[in-house]
Amino acid sequence: MPSRGLRQAAITATASGDTTVVTGVTDEKVRVYGITLVCSAAVNVALKSGASTIKIAAMGFPANGGMSVNTFPGIFMETDASGNLVINLSATANVYGSVTYELL
Repeated sequence: MPSRGLRQAAITATASGDTTVVTGVTDEKVRVYGITLVCSAAVNVALKSGASTIKIAAMGFPANGGMSVNTFPGIFMETDASGNLVINLSATANVYGSVTYELL
């Protein structure tokens, strides 16, 4: 069983389509409390649970735009049980940042 507590993972997505940010653990959800990201080019960014379940609909960012959200102790989003936390880009762009999460 994975250790409990808050963790951070880097976001590094550079191509259109899906990039896994946090690999899911069997029967565990990835509960996200905070996210920071910056986009080098205009792009739409969505957050997903696995390959198909959209949890945060596509948000449009201009070149050099971004966001920082901290909802702790509230929840920003969570994946389905056993689901990977995935970032999806509508176009090629350098999207960097970090996510604060826990597995439960």
